[in-house]
Amino acid sequence: SILHEAQPSFKVTNMVVSEIPSTGSPLKVTLNVTNDGDTFEQVMRLLAKKEGDSNWTLVAKATRKIDPGKSEDVVMSYTPTVAGNYTLRVADDKSLDALNETTVTVYATINKTVGNLKFVCHSGTKKARLVGHTYGSGDAIAVEIPA
Repeated sequence: SILHEAQPSFKVTNMVVSEIPSTGSPLKVTLNVTNDGDTFEQVMRLLAKKEGDSNWTLVAKATRKIDPGKSEDVVMSYTPTVAGNYTLRVADDKSLDALNETTVTVYATINKTVGNLKFVCHSGTKKARLVGHTYGSGDAIAVEIPA
């Protein structure tokens, strides 16, 4: 008899990465997962590979119970520590084969204080986030930084 490798019992139809991925901040990846098999438990692994690296690194794992034929959004995250270009891949728990993948640039994070305002700047993007001021914490807003 011929042995066949088990196929994943689910598919990932959409993969969205959070805005402005940067070092030291959680990178949120939202997956739309559909159970197109007859199993009731899906194990997803989020793998990352930095440009120039040869090996995948397991950065997050999630287990969900999605009824057959149903879909659900699954949020996974990890905090990159090194800036650069990455490929993110979603795989099941049995292989490294991609169920979905995307590329993302992770920017270096620079903390800046201007007067009494505290900003997190994302190197190379001309964008920053207001994270607080000396009178208390502020709301997160995006601002453009002149070139």
